[in-house]
Amino acid sequence: MQAFNTAARPLFLLVSALLLFAFAPCPILDHIKPSQSAQSQRYVITGGPGVGKTSIIRYLKESGYPVVGEAATDVIRYWLDHGVTRPWDKDCKPDFNDEILELQYHRQNETPDTGPVFLDRSMIDTFTYALIPMSGTQSLEAMANKVQSVMDEHFYNPTVFFIDNLNGCEKTEIRHENLEELLLIERHLEQSYRALGYTVVHITKDTVENRAKQILAHIDSAY
Repeated sequence: MQAFNTAARPLFLLVSALLLFAFAPCPILDHIKPSQSAQSQRYVITGGPGVGKTSIIRYLKESGYPVVGEAATDVIRYWLDHGVTRPWDKDCKPDFNDEILELQYHRQNETPDTGPVFLDRSMIDTFTYALIPMSGTQSLEAMANKVQSVMDEHFYNPTVFFIDNLNGCEKTEIRHENLEELLLIERHLEQSYRALGYTVVHITKDTVENRAKQILAHIDSAY
């Protein structure tokens, strides 16, 4: 029984936290105020883990569009290479989300705004993850202040592209979530974006090329 408790505790705590998050009023509004504008051409591509965001971003980059890669993957890989076995767990890496947010902030500020730019997740994603108690955060207030400053600058376009999942979530050394966790995370992310006033456009299951074309067609139709 003790062995079961030790092994199952992290997953149990995460699922419990996600369930509480799912049925509570959107907690992001306790920390961040909506503030966005239609002028920016920086488009966020979001969704749960393992749904194909990075493949779409790669396709858009190969098609000539500026992109901002996902910061979380690089942070996880760095700490795995340096002996931290579960960097996404607050017991292993208490400043995990702070580090991701900082990397996102610097990466996105290097992008132009003279044409469409596509971001693999945004700082709003990271803050949503930080609201899940198991995920490491040193200062939720400091993170909120940084996200609010970006919101107040109207940095992201108010249309967010949400990549629908492919009915599965294959675990890797980087991607540790199962399908149940994936579905709950999707719900939280969409809830956060809608609460902050963004229009969420779902990109349906299809080939990478066709999903990218869905995104580009929506942008073309808006102008």
